[in-house]
Amino acid sequence: MLALLLATAFWGFGFTWAKGAGEAINLSTGGGEGAPLGPIWVLCFRFLIAGVLWMLIFPAARRGWTFSLIWRALVLGLTLSVSIIIQHLGLDRTSEAVSAFLTSLTIIFVPLLTTFVLRKPPPGVIWIGVVVASAGVWLMTGASAGHFGLGELRGLGCALLYSIDIIAVSALVRP
Repeated sequence: MLALLLATAFWGFGFTWAKGAGEAINLSTGGGEGAPLGPIWVLCFRFLIAGVLWMLIFPAARRGWTFSLIWRALVLGLTLSVSIIIQHLGLDRTSEAVSAFLTSLTIIFVPLLTTFVLRKPPPGVIWIGVVVASAGVWLMTGASAGHFGLGELRGLGCALLYSIDIIAVSALVRP
């Protein structure tokens, strides 16, 4: 329970940290508000450090690579990279709370995509959640008042792309 609480807290704090770091880089480089350099640089640095630490902490991760595994890793890495870049570019144009809320819509888009693209509909009760969450997004993001801008649109795009990534992981990762 404590690990779940910590993971949730760090996920939530991550939006504030990422937004602040991206803005600081844009300010220090003269890129201006909303420039893509800051968020993309933060992501590159963050994932480079994570990759190096992973390889150091888990030496077994450096062995057993095949061309098939590399291909699947590249596909999944690309879908995740595009998703997270869109998310962070949207974060520059909306609040952290709205971006986090829109990102959480991934839970809605996965059943929608599995139904309409993969032809595997989830149980009926899931659709109640889809309707309620959609209404909540409409009201909480200000879309009902016409305040649904580029940041919010990118947040929705990020959730859709994360959903594609989740479905791809399910299809490509083999135990």
